[in-house]
Amino acid sequence: AVLLYLVGRYYLPHRLAALPVLMTLAWVGYTDTLVTFPTQYGACFLLAAWLLVVKAESAAGRPKVRLALLACAGFLSGLVFLFKQNVGVFTIVAALLSAIAIPVQDRVGTREVSSAAQSIWGRMKLGIVVVAGFALVVGAMCAYLAWQSALAPMFGHFLHHAVAYEEEKGIHLPGPLEPILLLTLLIPAAGLGVHVARTRPRWFNYYLFLPAGLLIAAVALEQYTAFGKLQGLLKAAVYYLPVCCAVAGGLIFVRSH
Repeated sequence: AVLLYLVGRYYLPHRLAALPVLMTLAWVGYTDTLVTFPTQYGACFLLAAWLLVVKAESAAGRPKVRLALLACAGFLSGLVFLFKQNVGVFTIVAALLSAIAIPVQDRVGTREVSSAAQSIWGRMKLGIVVVAGFALVVGAMCAYLAWQSALAPMFGHFLHHAVAYEEEKGIHLPGPLEPILLLTLLIPAAGLGVHVARTRPRWFNYYLFLPAGLLIAAVALEQYTAFGKLQGLLKAAVYYLPVCCAVAGGLIFVRSH
């Protein structure tokens, strides 16, 4: 929860940075209301890696510090991989893409190089240190498993049982109708938020707490029909949120470059 707050401070005002923490606390413990919930053992390492990446992004003019932070982020991504392999893969990919997207200015030895080649080499170097930190953990894990004669059985287990496990534990996305219905509710809410931001800017921060209040109400009062329907819409929003964020992030990156 503390790490989540520290990460949130990079994106939100200090008071609003507590909002993701409150939403997380409302998420956990209610009979698996949202089916999946952030209680994986690797969540702490994932958030720590995220925090180091955003610190590395702001470490302009300190290339050695930036490299050290990104190497540690890769190392922490490897620790996530130890607990849950698919999440570890997602984490290292996110850290790697974030690293190579950091604006850099560097010099290759004593040679003068063009700004384009300079930027490419600088981005490659940042990506390499992230992968090196990740490989250190994963390499040690593979070496230990090989020493225990368990590496081949582990791969065999993945190859033969992964599909069956996915069919048993997999979660299907809600139908497209629910996100569309939620969108029709969010559009006027967003319009009202814009109006509040323009006319009463001091009230806008308090207005943003409304989604958290609705989420808590839907979780706590799920036995009532009205809140049960709202909870279904919130589930759809949670399931489709990573897809929407990935698309939005890609568009922002393309536009900024």
